[in-house]
Amino acid sequence: MVSLQEFPNESLVSTFYGAYFVSYLMLDLMLGMVYYRSSLDPLSGWVHHLAYMGVVSRASMHRQLSTLFAIGTPIEASTILLAAGHIFPRTRRDWLFGAVFFGVRIVYPLLILPELFQHVEMRMAWRVAFCALLMHVYWFQRPKGSECNRDGIVWFHLELDIRAVGDDPMTIP
Repeated sequence: MVSLQEFPNESLVSTFYGAYFVSYLMLDLMLGMVYYRSSLDPLSGWVHHLAYMGVVSRASMHRQLSTLFAIGTPIEASTILLAAGHIFPRTRRDWLFGAVFFGVRIVYPLLILPELFQHVEMRMAWRVAFCALLMHVYWFQRPKGSECNRDGIVWFHLELDIRAVGDDPMTIP
């Protein structure tokens, strides 16, 4: 694994990315209030978005945005798959989303926590990663039984509290 010990602290690109990310979070909350209010729950909507705005602001003050985004960006791979599955429903593969979500939001944070604790100056970094990990584990907590999916495979289902516009919680194998 690449160490964060010698990772560059700041760049112009990370500053622009930070501003974009905070703008996205604010816009998502505003649009959510208008278009998908029922999907904007307190924990995974408001608390999550407002906390990340604070994290980005603090990382910016400590000149740690590059580290934050280098570490945090892979976690969003599952979000891209979730969005693509809702935009193009015929290509949606719940098993792929579930596998990627588990890999990037459960396993990956477990692997980087020691690195964050040892090599990132901003002590808040490992705490944020740990809290995010707990929230992702929480999203996987509710067993739904087993059934045959559209690919003909029997899976043990878990319900995620991740919701897209107008959708019910996503069920993954």
